[in-house]
Formats: sequence, structure tokens, C-alpha cells
Amino acid sequence: MKCKSAILAAGLSCALLASMGTAQTKDSKMMALIARGKYLVTIGWCGDCHSPKIMTPRGPAVDEKNVLAGTPAAMAVPAIPDEVLGPDKWGALASMDLTAWAGP
Repeated sequence: MKCKSAILAAGLSCALLASMGTAQTKDSKMMALIARGKYLVTIGWCGDCHSPKIMTPRGPAVDEKNVLAGTPAAMAVPAIPDEVLGPDKWGALASMDLTAWAGP
């Protein structure tokens, strides 16, 4: 009976260790994916257009507290005038913080 208990305990220990290794592998793969995404967002300057801006003494700058948050929900986006955009017009409009755009 002691032998069966020892075998069972050893089997459970091996299964637990194996699952811990799998979890660590999954975590390291996820961390690698997150690091890759951060790298791509940084070199692509995604935050310049997809982040709200704040006014600083040097002009508008990315709001570091809301990086990649897009257009603030409280910001009203004005209606697009018919004479600005259309099939035969090549205009473009942007919100003041450059997070909302309209164009052909």
C-alpha cells in the first residue's frame, strides 16, 4: 500500500511540475508577443495618431496617461460639410488632437 501511495505521489508531483513548465512556457511566449507588439507600436509611431493630445508649453503632445486610447469619448466630432468631401473632392478633415479623421 505504501508503494502505491508513493507511486501516486510521485506521479502527481511529475504532473504538477510538467504543468508548471507548460505555464511558464505559455507566460514566456505571451511576454514575447507583448514585447513584439510594443516594439512594432513604437517604431510605427502608432501613438502619434491614435493617442489624445494635451497642450504643453511646446505645443500639443501625446497624453502619456492615455496612450493609444483614440478619440476621447467626451469630445464632440463635428459634422462633415458636404462641400468638403465627396467623390470628386480630395479633402481631409481631422480633429484638433488628430485622433479622428474623415476623407475620401
